[in-house]
Amino acid sequence: MREVDHLDGIQLNPGDNVSVALGVFDGVHRAHQALVLECVRSAREIGGVAAVFTFRNHPAEVLLPNENLSLLTPHSVKREILAELGVDLLVAPPFDRALAEIAPKEFVESILGQRLMARRIYAGFNFRFGKGGRGDAAMLQSYQGRLFERVHIVPMMKYDGLPLSSTRIREAVQAGDLDAVEAMLGRRYRLAGRVVTGDARGRILGFPTANLDIGKQTLPREGIYGARVFFQSTASKGVKGLLYIGSAPSFRQGPEPAPVRVEVFLMDWEGDLYNRDLFVEILCPIREDRFFENPSDLVRQIKKDRDFFLAWLEKNPA
Repeated sequence: MREVDHLDGIQLNPGDNVSVALGVFDGVHRAHQALVLECVRSAREIGGVAAVFTFRNHPAEVLLPNENLSLLTPHSVKREILAELGVDLLVAPPFDRALAEIAPKEFVESILGQRLMARRIYAGFNFRFGKGGRGDAAMLQSYQGRLFERVHIVPMMKYDGLPLSSTRIREAVQAGDLDAVEAMLGRRYRLAGRVVTGDARGRILGFPTANLDIGKQTLPREGIYGARVFFQSTASKGVKGLLYIGSAPSFRQGPEPAPVRVEVFLMDWEGDLYNRDLFVEILCPIREDRFFENPSDLVRQIKKDRDFFLAWLEKNPA
């Protein structure tokens, strides 16, 4: 898959027979996948290019800068998932104020029509675009037979009787409902982050952990989780691990609340992880975060956590 991160880098011709899927695609959940796969199928049907138009960052970062943004999928992971779905071209410019000010008509005619040379368009039923989100699916469909050969609007998909959406998945992640998350995503939830310098307490306790900077990704509730750790986003074989999400209450000094940290202990693996990217697939909850009077109590509990996870893996081969 080829990726273009600015509009001026698009080089397409009418003969490329481009089918374009439109969306933010946070999570690339099952409804997103259905949309993208339909676009890919269409492109193969006409011997053309299957393209996705999205953004490198979430538009809410620009449109709602004071909101506490919570994401499901970093762009690096989104890119790999789209490639696995068969996308040929990913157009993902950064969303900025200039893009936010583009009128819906200009977006359709100048970007989709002239730059992407789109022949067929695919979008979700609730897709909005252009300044103020004034463009919608009905407006896109009005161009069918004029600018585009086909405009296909993918209908709403449901899970458990309600619309499947990124918002619902975020809520399920935060509630720790991993089964619902997996059902809606079509895969287990993964955190992606770079290993940064920590306080080395885990190493002193005999359980060295990698501290992860996960940016604005959505986190489940604080606690300990069984996990599998991958060194590449597309890897299928990982390392068993214990994931910690919490504020380390046993080591807190003073009354001020500590920031939530994300750490992972890799079982049966040794090496330098600093500055590497890790992808942590959450398999099962083990326990809540809690205070321990002394380090030896904490070490005993971590050993119990490890044994619990190993027993879970025997019953649930992952």
